Amino acid sequence: MKRPIELTVALAILAAEYLAVLPGYIASFINGIKDESTDSATTFVLASFFWFITLRPLVLYLLWRGTRWLRNWIIWTLPFGVAFFLIRYLMSHASHSSTTGASPDAFDKLSGPNLLTQIALTIGFFAFLVLYSPRVGAWFKHMKEIRSAHRAANT
Repeated sequence: MKRPIELTVALAILAAEYLAVLPGYIASFINGIKDESTDSATTFVLASFFWFITLRPLVLYLLWRGTRWLRNWIIWTLPFGVAFFLIRYLMSHASHSSTTGASPDAFDKLSGPNLLTQIALTIGFFAFLVLYSPRVGAWFKHMKEIRSAHRAANT
């Protein structure tokens, strides 16, 4: 069974998204370091930046290889992650009306006002949704069966 074209296109889009978002992330990160004010979200910003720089290419490579556990992890965490960030976004906008205000979100610090970054992240999100398609799921299942048969033959 060949790799589905949807998966190939989605991973190409995600790789292009990585390359489009990377300069904006680096510029925002450098500007954030130059800023003298430190807040409680600094650790989260650092962790998000290094996760994006190092683990994102590894995740794309493992998806290309057909690692099923990674696809399952993405499929189960993506809806919860989107819901979490949506709730946080709505709560932060609701708290802006208070007198004290809220500290800026760490994601906003990284992505900044760059329109290219926002567009790339939106397109990348839709590319991640392709991992939910039945053909992609069948291919990952087929890869798991091939690998388990290969391991059984080697033992």
